[in-house]
Amino acid sequence: EEGVDSDAIVAAAAAAAADAEQAARREEVKSKLRAKARIERAIESLEHKAKIYEIDWPKELGGLPMGVYVHKMRVGDAKGKQDPERRAKLDAIGFTWGDESKYLYFNFNHVVLALSRYRKFYGDLCVRADYTIPKAQPWPPGWEGAPLGEAVNIIRAQKDLLQHEYPDRYRMLCMMDFLWVPASFTDDEEENEARVRELTKHQAEYTDGEDWALKFYRSMTESEWEQMRDAYEQGFEMNEGERLFTLDDIYRVERDYPRDQEPDRLLIR
Repeated sequence: EEGVDSDAIVAAAAAAAADAEQAARREEVKSKLRAKARIERAIESLEHKAKIYEIDWPKELGGLPMGVYVHKMRVGDAKGKQDPERRAKLDAIGFTWGDESKYLYFNFNHVVLALSRYRKFYGDLCVRADYTIPKAQPWPPGWEGAPLGEAVNIIRAQKDLLQHEYPDRYRMLCMMDFLWVPASFTDDEEENEARVRELTKHQAEYTDGEDWALKFYRSMTESEWEQMRDAYEQGFEMNEGERLFTLDDIYRVERDYPRDQEPDRLLIR
């Protein structure tokens, strides 16, 4: 056809084909590198386990779930990081504290237990900032003096961390009708802001664009995911604090990330 440069069209098509081929090769290389990295991580894990099994452990430690205890110390569920004496001993043996951005400055299990009792006794979770558990009934012996009001405000200060990194804990607090108001440790505004900054200075910056459906998909077993999907399909009601994604998001994730194409999921659990 007059005015059409056929040579230019052929050249453009050839260039596009070459670009596509290069892109495919790059993707193939990336895929091989990812597979190699997964294999190396698996080998490192096996070598580490082999070294552990070679240790002549004292008999009285047989069956001790050491990994569970280590995890608890790294996320704040057990004393260690905030206890000067214990931390000094752990630092001395080279203990690694893990990802500081995911550390909770309160013992979740203890606080939830105290909050459940507080609600039972008082009918709500309107805990004053200066509230400490009294030495009186109906509180159990040994609980007196625990700064529950301070713990509540630490939870409020770390709301984003709970919502993004510990969604199961966040949902539990929502189910208890926890009051997600701004943290208020003191009436002094500057002092209060400084305290909140101290608690959140290592946290990641979370955005509303977080793909929550995908995070849950990759952290749940197939059975757990199916149970949740069934609940959504049956119209399970959730309050506003728990509604992180929709049924359409669930279908989207299943469509875009088939289980057989998610090999890393088992390695990161």
